[in-house]
Amino acid sequence: MLQMHRFRSELSAQLIFALMLMGLELLAVQLQSAQTAPYSFLALPQFAFGFAVAVLFCYGAQFSLSLILMSGLMLSLTWTSFAPYFPVEDAILPCLFLGIIFYLLKGRLPTFSGIRSSRIFLRFVIVGGGILSLIFPLILLLKLGQESSETAQATIKTSVTAWLSAINGCLFFFPLLSEWCFADSREKITLKTMPSPVFTPIIFCITLIVGQVMFFRLFANFIPVIIPSFWLIFLLALAAVRSASLPVLFLLTCTSLQIAATMSGGRGYFVQHLPQSAMINSQAYLFALTFTTLIIVYFRREASEHAKSMQEIISQLRVKEEALDAISQGVMTTDVHQKITYVNKAFRSLTQYENEELLGEGCDMLKGSETSDSAVQIIVDALNQKTPCCVDLLCYRKDGSTFWNELTLNPVFHEGEVHQFVAVHHDITWRIAAARDNSLAQVVFENNLNAIIITDADARVLLVNRMFSEISAYTLEDIKGKTPRVLSSGMHELTFYEDMWRTISAQGYWSGEIINKRKDGTLCSHHLSISAVKNQQQEVTNYIGMYRDLSNEKNAEHRIANLQYKDQLTGLANTVALQQRVQATLEQLRQKQGDHSAALLILDIDHFKYVNDTLDHHIGDRLLVHVADRLGQFVRTQDTLCRQGGDEFKLFLPDAGRETTTEIAQQILRAFRDSFMVDDHQLYITASIGIALYPDDSTELDGLFRCADIALNQAKNSGKNRFLFHTKSMTNALNERVALEQELLMAVQREQFHLCYQPLVDVKSGEIDGFEALLRWDHPELGRIPPTKFIPIAEENGYIAAVGTWVFNQACRDIREALDAGITMPPVAINLSPKQFQNKNMIEELKETIDTYQLSPGNLGVEITEGVLMNDPLASQTTLMELRDLGFCLSLDDFGTGYSSLSYLKTFSFDKVKIDQSFIRGLSAKNQDAAIVVAIINMAHSLGIKVLAEGVENETQCEFLRDNLIDEIQGYMFSKPLPWNETLNILREHRHLPPHLLRFPETTRTLLLVDDEQNIVSALKRLVRRDGYEILTANSGFEALEILEKHAVDVIISDQRMPGMTGVEFLSKVKELHPDTIRLMLSGYTELNSVTDAINEGAVFRFLTKPWDDEKLRASIKEAFQYKHYADDNHQLSLKAKETSFELAVSNRQLAELIDKKQSQIAVHVQSLEIVREALRHTSVALLGLDDTAMIAFINDAAIELFSSVNLNFGEDLNFALPDLYALIMETAETIPAPFMFDGKHLTIRWHHLGSDSKAKGKIVTISPQEI
Repeated sequence: MLQMHRFRSELSAQLIFALMLMGLELLAVQLQSAQTAPYSFLALPQFAFGFAVAVLFCYGAQFSLSLILMSGLMLSLTWTSFAPYFPVEDAILPCLFLGIIFYLLKGRLPTFSGIRSSRIFLRFVIVGGGILSLIFPLILLLKLGQESSETAQATIKTSVTAWLSAINGCLFFFPLLSEWCFADSREKITLKTMPSPVFTPIIFCITLIVGQVMFFRLFANFIPVIIPSFWLIFLLALAAVRSASLPVLFLLTCTSLQIAATMSGGRGYFVQHLPQSAMINSQAYLFALTFTTLIIVYFRREASEHAKSMQEIISQLRVKEEALDAISQGVMTTDVHQKITYVNKAFRSLTQYENEELLGEGCDMLKGSETSDSAVQIIVDALNQKTPCCVDLLCYRKDGSTFWNELTLNPVFHEGEVHQFVAVHHDITWRIAAARDNSLAQVVFENNLNAIIITDADARVLLVNRMFSEISAYTLEDIKGKTPRVLSSGMHELTFYEDMWRTISAQGYWSGEIINKRKDGTLCSHHLSISAVKNQQQEVTNYIGMYRDLSNEKNAEHRIANLQYKDQLTGLANTVALQQRVQATLEQLRQKQGDHSAALLILDIDHFKYVNDTLDHHIGDRLLVHVADRLGQFVRTQDTLCRQGGDEFKLFLPDAGRETTTEIAQQILRAFRDSFMVDDHQLYITASIGIALYPDDSTELDGLFRCADIALNQAKNSGKNRFLFHTKSMTNALNERVALEQELLMAVQREQFHLCYQPLVDVKSGEIDGFEALLRWDHPELGRIPPTKFIPIAEENGYIAAVGTWVFNQACRDIREALDAGITMPPVAINLSPKQFQNKNMIEELKETIDTYQLSPGNLGVEITEGVLMNDPLASQTTLMELRDLGFCLSLDDFGTGYSSLSYLKTFSFDKVKIDQSFIRGLSAKNQDAAIVVAIINMAHSLGIKVLAEGVENETQCEFLRDNLIDEIQGYMFSKPLPWNETLNILREHRHLPPHLLRFPETTRTLLLVDDEQNIVSALKRLVRRDGYEILTANSGFEALEILEKHAVDVIISDQRMPGMTGVEFLSKVKELHPDTIRLMLSGYTELNSVTDAINEGAVFRFLTKPWDDEKLRASIKEAFQYKHYADDNHQLSLKAKETSFELAVSNRQLAELIDKKQSQIAVHVQSLEIVREALRHTSVALLGLDDTAMIAFINDAAIELFSSVNLNFGEDLNFALPDLYALIMETAETIPAPFMFDGKHLTIRWHHLGSDSKAKGKIVTISPQEI
């Protein structure tokens, strides 16, 4: 029945179609025969053809048979009735051919479901309107061979007109049928749903009125001008944009009818103004009008449907997102690169991250330090292999808290490729915790120190733990299923157990002491607790019993009671026991009459910390035990020895005076001379002892302890390995120290500090080369307090930081004052303490202070001691390098007195080494100090480091240091530390060293005459005065030695026989102290043996006899001065060679440092250039780097690809490879864009000079697509 109904419906539709088409054809035939429409005789047949095409496209090829039958019927009618008047092939044959084409294609054409996009409409216009409509002109063109040339031209024009008319017919009917027949594509129009309910009627009226005015010359009297044809196209396009489809099609139909009406009447726009081509122009205009309007309609519909579909997709996605947000598991999706693309609400709540923090990030955001690497590897393998996986891993929330995550990962495939990954996160922390709790409960049960037994409601054993088996010796297999009665010892009455169970029934638990029997029959005392376990119905399901061994507890209590008065390590009495004993003894002594004394000794092991640090603490503990055993040998019965803690012991002698105490203290120190064998270590240690006496030092317990402790500290400070009795001076010193600490806190605020400046003198030039700032404290009551007294206190108590800050600020303030006064201020060296040097903010504070006073680091120097470097050499090296890079001069102070590591001079970049004054004080040419000083100078100079000598107090020291190439001196010989105003005075005076003390002094000739006879001295003086010598005289060897201490002497003439000291003894002493002098002996009394020995030993240069020959004596003296002159010249040359060597060493050092610095900078630049090169190589913009000769020095991947046709490579000449590009670069100014054509591509080039200075080092050329 359904098929029959469908057959009847299709048959009815085909009959209706045939009748409508026949009516259109008959109307066309009648109009043709009547010859009433000279301009429209072609339009109606083509419109009928268009109607047929539209029906066949909309309803399918099954209507082709109706079209063939109808066309055949019409052919028969027209050939019989209208053959004389109407050309059959022009009107009916196209429909017949159309029907045959569609009949042949029946079953091969796609099903049409309405115009749903502009592509379908354009396809119809091309196929239906453009190709199928060619049937009309083809039929007309067949007549060309039978007509004259003039008729043939008219036929061609008519054919084109007919083709356009057929296309217009298709465009007229196809949209109407499509909109009407396909209900799902029709637009239902009401005033509510109309896009513009006010605009649509208005635009319709305006369009119809404009059509009437344009085609029928309506209101011609009022509108004299002719409205342009594009106005109508504009109005219809505007209607298509703002109105619905059906109203626009209706308006388009009305406009088409207006055009048809004006053409049928032989009037209007096209007939009056274009009479020769009115028909073809009208059809062309109608095609443009119809096509433009319809393409806008369908483009608008396509956009509307696209927006609607996008809205539906968005709605669906929102529904899905809401569905995902509704589930409790966290969901995360990533792209193929593992970048997060979506997370749901549960995931955000689980991880505490927001969308903005997650999207686009990597999947490892939840990974932390404790995340299992094996679990992460499983995920990585699944991602790489694109397979599902499920893994448990520890993840981290945003706040750092952790949670256990059950992660299920699945890849999502699209067309065989992985499109994304979906990960479901499930918080299983509770499950892991539950598993851990169960495991923990099992561990607690098994490892509980109490014995545990669990029974059922009938008191039959179910479980016992390990401790129960250890206490009772019963295993679970022995006792399982039995009642605890097997543990009964028989020591309790039956009523005991009845009361116990009665209490359990009433209260649910019982606890008390009980005596049980072990498996072996022995008895044991326990504390038993029994608890009843009930279910929700309050029914007893189990009993839990816990045993605790009371014997162990009581033993522990007894042991604790004993340990209250014992030292656990040594077994000696502890402080509590000692205090009780001393207190009791003192009370007894107070009650006794007569002189009674007691002594308290506090002993501390020297350097015990080194034992712990080097050999470990267990060796230190063993050593303390050995010390306690050895001290026990000197303890009498009435004495008490205790260990205070650490390495401190106390010994109380209740009946001992000073003599007995001294003897015991000496015995103890002697006992420490023997080594202690601890395991395989033979240890030698010493001890310090402080002693307080009763009643001399104190009659109270606390007083004795305090006095003994003060004495101990004094013993340690005095060199250790000794004992000292307490004295009042110790307490006074301690009190003074405490008071000094309090005063030191306020010294800075009260402005009690001031700085003195001691000059540093350059031996070569003799000028002041710098100052050392020295802190002085002038207390209004205590007077001047030396730095050696308060600096250690400041170091120990941490006050040194504030003091050091004050010193640096004051020094900067003084330097600024000098500079403002126009005085050239050499650098001022400031001592930094270890505490200051370890301050992490020190450098920033120094920079801030320097900036405050507008100074440079070159105005200041920094002095540190070796002790500063020993704490942390690596950090010290970093700090020193930062100070040196800033421009500070670095000096190593007090070198030779401390650790004196030679590696420090190599490792740390010091500019200057200061030799401690202890080596300078006793300096002479032959002693050990001189050897040490010379070694330090030579070693420092070989490393390119300057050397300064501290404490230079006389010219002899200065000359020795000068001759050994010291660079600078500091000491009272030149100047003591001066207050600031006096410092400014010596700078204004330009004070310098005397010329004879300079490294290269001016040549002077000084002669010393020594004789005990004044007339001999006067005669010699008269003789040599005319030779221009500076003459000094002395009447004894002792007087001459004093002169030599003060003056530089070249030649000495001495008598042999002088009272108190002979000439040989004197000259031998001079040779030792002043070896550079030339020594002559002039005497009439000669001991040839002693003189000969002196000459052989070099003490005497030449021996002359009295009386003398004046000329020979003068010649000998002249020869001695020449010899001295040659020796001085050689010495000067040697000094200059050493100085040159030192300057070369300094230059080499500076060069090495500069090279190291430059190499480091070059390494950084090279790394940066490699990074830049890689970045430029992979950038999307084509880049070329050219040197000054136009050779390609750099080319990135984009440029290689762009110029692949010419195979452009690194090192080629651009002028040879791309001459056009080279010429364009040469012609174009820098940074100016210029167009360039290459391989049909429009490009833009720009070039820039390379190099930061005025001299260019090449060009960089960028090539980019030309912007249009």
